[in-house]
Amino acid sequence: MLLARLSFVVLVIAAVHYAHAKIVIDEQSYSSSKECSLSKNPFDQQHRHSPPKGPSDPTFLKDLDEWRELLIGGVRRTYQDIRQLPGEQPFRIHGKPKLVWPGPRCSAVFKKGQLRIAATIHRHRNDPDGNNKVYLAVDKVTNKRYAFKVFAKVDEFEAEKGFLSIADHPNIAKPVCWTGGERPGLMTEWVEGGVKSGRWARKQQSFDPLRTITAQVLSVVIYTHWLGYLHSDLKPDNILIDAKGNAVVVDWGFAERVEEAIPHRGTPSTYPPEKAGVVVVNPVNGELVTSSESDGSWQAALHEGADFWSLAMTVLGWCGSLVLESVGSPDRYHPIRRRREDGRYEFEKCSMVIPEQFRSFAHILTAPNPLDRRLVTERQLDFIQSHPLFDGIDWSELGPVF
Repeated sequence: MLLARLSFVVLVIAAVHYAHAKIVIDEQSYSSSKECSLSKNPFDQQHRHSPPKGPSDPTFLKDLDEWRELLIGGVRRTYQDIRQLPGEQPFRIHGKPKLVWPGPRCSAVFKKGQLRIAATIHRHRNDPDGNNKVYLAVDKVTNKRYAFKVFAKVDEFEAEKGFLSIADHPNIAKPVCWTGGERPGLMTEWVEGGVKSGRWARKQQSFDPLRTITAQVLSVVIYTHWLGYLHSDLKPDNILIDAKGNAVVVDWGFAERVEEAIPHRGTPSTYPPEKAGVVVVNPVNGELVTSSESDGSWQAALHEGADFWSLAMTVLGWCGSLVLESVGSPDRYHPIRRRREDGRYEFEKCSMVIPEQFRSFAHILTAPNPLDRRLVTERQLDFIQSHPLFDGIDWSELGPVF
């Protein structure tokens, strides 16, 4: 009888001890009345609340702070000196990035009729003709396989082709050739055994493999920013896992120069509040306010912090928190949400099933103020790479050594 009563109450106490000196933990814990189930299904019996209504909703920041407190697991943390300090320079390539791929046309690489389309890998089920498509192309002579992406929009083709022509990272698929026309195409290396990372993550028996691919994708993000670019659409579907368990970041059609970043570019479920137009930063004092509280002249702070937010959303998605698209309207913004049976999206209130180190990592990268997650200096990058989540990771083995 006692056990039956106890089954209705779940008490979560998170005691966290980090060895790394840069992460300071205030051990003053707090008890939350919003308890949640630790069942195998992370979405069973969870407490949720209505989502923010959009840019005009003054409670957005309060709701986001409440969600982040639950994410951190009952232990309040303070982080020392994360924000870029006056005089600190971004860790950025000097001068123009070097061209590493000359960009030949496919007609110069393959003879006419040498390639055959063996299968359709991806197309949008709701709009099969108006969106990008990805095909499996096979060389009839060598039997080598390639991924051939046909673009619906020329600007996305130019963005992806332009970035891949300067990128050289082991976790980025290398380009092979391209075709022109109204629906241009780009051929890249085939990712052997490649499966979308979300599907791969659901089959894992432990969280250990997620540590490695999180480090690999973080390496790609740092490298991308070093080149002066944003990916702008990081999400589980845009990360493949190859046959050896390595992450490969794909779909660079939204890649953009940092100084040319624009709002609403990416996927609403994973881009940050400043890209959704929900919040803006006061240019005078750096404080964050909702769009409805600004005078209309302040611009959204769009920079590297956007990719770090999207990385946090991706990692939480791997760990079991559903990250779904909004209902199509840019004023319905929800950082972590799931759709109820009635079709309404709501905040995910419970993340306790996710290991503490993953939640701590995501907590850092979901700071409401983008200035607090714009990690661009060597000191800041050393801070995030030294997070306990990456204990045992040899960063020299993950991509270029700068």
